[in-house]
Amino acid sequence: MKIVFASDSFKGSLDASEICEIGAKVANEIFDACDIIKIPMADGGEGTVDALIDAMGGELIECEVKNPLHHNIMASYGRFGNSAIMEMSAASGITLVSDAERDVLKQSTFGTGQMILHALENGVTDIYIGIGGSATNDGGLGFAAAIGVEFFDVDGNIIEPFPQNFAQIATIDATHINPLVLAANITVMCDVTNPLLGDSGATHVFGKQKGADPDARKFLEAGMTHYIDIAEAAVGKVVRYESGAGAAGGLGAALKLFVDANMCSGIATVLDIVNFKDKISGADLVITGEGQMDHQSAFGKVPSGVAGVCTELGIPCVAIVGGMGERAEEMLNFGISAIVPTINSIMPLSYALDNAAELYAMALRRTLGLIKVGSTIN
Repeated sequence: MKIVFASDSFKGSLDASEICEIGAKVANEIFDACDIIKIPMADGGEGTVDALIDAMGGELIECEVKNPLHHNIMASYGRFGNSAIMEMSAASGITLVSDAERDVLKQSTFGTGQMILHALENGVTDIYIGIGGSATNDGGLGFAAAIGVEFFDVDGNIIEPFPQNFAQIATIDATHINPLVLAANITVMCDVTNPLLGDSGATHVFGKQKGADPDARKFLEAGMTHYIDIAEAAVGKVVRYESGAGAAGGLGAALKLFVDANMCSGIATVLDIVNFKDKISGADLVITGEGQMDHQSAFGKVPSGVAGVCTELGIPCVAIVGGMGERAEEMLNFGISAIVPTINSIMPLSYALDNAAELYAMALRRTLGLIKVGSTIN
């Protein structure tokens, strides 16, 4: 019996690597001489760095960067060979700024640019970066400044890269971008499809959750429009309408405009990095899962990505999940053969989180036990 464990983390309780270890232990209890393949998974969001370090045998690298308010902090990213996997939230994430400090007009993505430069200056050539969880709405202004783009006012003075200074930008010089950045292969893991501007753009969709009130959002939208007008003219390329340009407060637009980054689905990128299709070839069963499965799991989440490959190869795929939400059974139309929740009785959420490992193991025993019985039925 060859079983693959390829689950996302259960947020707040189990990480993807822990799930793999539990899975291997239980599978070997149920089946003799069981061949186990462990592939910790993530979809480009929180936990992606840890999952890929484990899956690829990589290492965690630390570097000093500026947080969204330009205070020095230590950020980390993963490295395996000449590739780096990073989450922009490690340098420019919303969790790095307290509610009391939060001021979206004074927060930038400068630290994300520093983190990318650190990897490139230390021999990395391929960057994979997830851009969820940002604190910023700067259109990638800070990131651009960190890699060498210069912003000037009407008097030729360099402008500090904060959204509050959008309107002061008169000219942009993108001719001094660090050559290492221009030579790198940068892949952005992003499932957000919003453009940069307008009602479905960065400011109006995501600005409120980052602390921008109606007046601030009006100011930011006008400033972002002014900035991108000048930036696109300086580079000779239009990116404002592209899918994902509005991700991470407009960082997606800057990555496309200044370094011609590739925007890709997070789970598709992770599956490609770990060479998932080849690794599961010949498997009898794949176990995937996530903390909460519902109808949205079909859109860019780990179970749908894993199940898609399994369907292509004709391998049964079972999802063990923390809980089942609205229309979770719709996932049965996307390659999932069965959904098994870990919850086995009425219990408080706190109990479920505190006992997640035991509950997962019991759910897996039930699942594999039924599969074992089925294999003996003629």
